[in-house]
Parts: sequence; C-alpha cells; structure tokens
Amino acid sequence: MAEFERSHGHDQHLVLLDLIFLHDNPLIRSAFSWNDVAGLREDSPGTTDWPALIEMVRRHEGEPSALIAARWFSRQPQGVQVFRNGSGAVTGFNCFVTLRPDEREWSMFDPCAAGIWHFLGTRPPLLPGQVVAVDRFWMDADSYQGLSPTQGMVFVNATRYVLTTPDLAYTFYVWKNADQWRMAAEQVLFERVEEVDFVVGEEYFSVFMRDWVATPTAAWLDALAARETD
Repeated sequence: MAEFERSHGHDQHLVLLDLIFLHDNPLIRSAFSWNDVAGLREDSPGTTDWPALIEMVRRHEGEPSALIAARWFSRQPQGVQVFRNGSGAVTGFNCFVTLRPDEREWSMFDPCAAGIWHFLGTRPPLLPGQVVAVDRFWMDADSYQGLSPTQGMVFVNATRYVLTTPDLAYTFYVWKNADQWRMAAEQVLFERVEEVDFVVGEEYFSVFMRDWVATPTAAWLDALAARETD
C-alpha cells in the first residue's frame, strides 16, 4: 500500500495486481487469468472508441441501455476506461458515473440513479463535497460480464478508483447476473441492496454497495486481510 500511494497511473495498476495476488483466496484467484491480464492495458477512450462502446452496450444490454450509456459518456467521459490488447483493439471497458446532490434531477433519466437517490433518502444526508459513485457499465466485448481477462482488469480498475477518489461516501456496483458473482462480491465485503435493483427495457439488473463513511478504505483493506488470515 505504501508503494501504491507513491505510484501513479499504470504503476498503480501493477501494484494493485501484486496486492490482489497476495489475497490467496480461491474466489479471488479464480477471477484472474494472470498471464492474459498482463497482456492488456488500460487507456482513455479515443474519439473513434465511443461509437464502439455504445454498440457494445447495445449488443449486451439492449437499445434502452445504450441510450443511457451514451448520455453518461457525453456527460462524464472521464469516468470511462477502456482495455486494449497488444494490437490496440478494445477488449472491453469500465464506466464509473458520479452522483452529486446538485445534479440529482439531471441524473433521474437513469433508473439506476433514480433508485440510488431513493435509497440514499433513507440514509444520513451527504456532507458538503461528498460524492456517490456507481460502477454503472462494465463488460468484455465478447463475454459481457463473464469470467475473462478483461473482467479481471475491470476489478483492478474499480479497486483503484475507490482508493484514489476523494470524498467518496458510497459506491454502487451493477450486475446483470447477481447470483453468478454473489459469493465473490460478499468475499470483498460488498453489500447486496435489492431495493436498488432496477429494470431497463426488458433487462433486470442487480446492485451491490459499499458504505465508505461507515468503513473507510483503509479499514476495508484491513478487513479483507483479516478475512484471508482467519
């Protein structure tokens, strides 16, 4: 973790791979194909990538989801990271969107955001400057949210996001098939929040959550280490 805090960009990615490798748990280890993951790299989307990302969402989640993704991409392009193979082709992507109280009305076009805002209404109000993040769209170009090297890259990217985003109060994670990933999500102490589940078009999506106010990231990492050594 000390090395992570001294690092930036791709170096942080490599340090996180080392950290995850130390968690010698079958559920975590099975989510990675280490040699294949090492052949991929993170990158910011280029101009020609956006239509391909929208088409990827359309293919795996349908036209209504693609329209929602396009609006988020336009509003918060900085939240999107693509993953490329050695030839530069995009193998998938991860998209975090940020919810802020002063933009609440704008974000209500997305049933996911609407459900999260309703849920947060049952929690203490956000403090000034605090934000909520949603891992809204993540997928492999071919296997969608199935086990793949790109899925491993998504996991690393999502971990770095929560460790480096200031004033983060909550993160929410969207899965299309919660049962497939429930055990792995619980292993990393994600909480299932069924009341936030939502439907887009004909597709049903499930949601997990982390409360960083109750358990800051340092305490979360300590808790993960304690689970591995119990």
